[in-house]
Amino acid sequence: MRTFSFFASSYAPVSFLGSGRATCTTRPQMRGYPPFSGFLLMAAVLLLEALLFQHGGILALGVNLLNMGFVGAFGGYFLYRAGGSTPLSAGLAALLTVEISSVLCALELSISGVVSLGTTLPAMALAHLISGTIEGIVTFSLLSFLIRGAPEILKGEKI
Repeated sequence: MRTFSFFASSYAPVSFLGSGRATCTTRPQMRGYPPFSGFLLMAAVLLLEALLFQHGGILALGVNLLNMGFVGAFGGYFLYRAGGSTPLSAGLAALLTVEISSVLCALELSISGVVSLGTTLPAMALAHLISGTIEGIVTFSLLSFLIRGAPEILKGEKI
């Protein structure tokens, strides 16, 4: 699962509104792993993306770790657990963490003085609502498929 997540994270879609993001891949492996391992996985993925593909850049690595790594891993984990640990709660957690990350990024850009919040927030929220919905559907579908077809994959060793 982690190998698949690492491979999937190299695909970084760019929305039609111009904001880009790395696909957050932490929710599927939260099924059986604590959020710390998801955060470390995202840190490795974001570091490799910054170094090898110049996606995000080294200077933005800290905020990317906060927005995608921390919110993705910890927010996804706790939203998933709060929703009853079902594929539906995993899909909703995926959607919500993408939205939370985009709003946080819009706030950071606004605080930096690069753009106004009135410009950034609607653009980021709409673009990431679309990609977050897709990510939620993919997460829901993947977990539903694995629970029915190969549940042993989801029962990994606890770290």
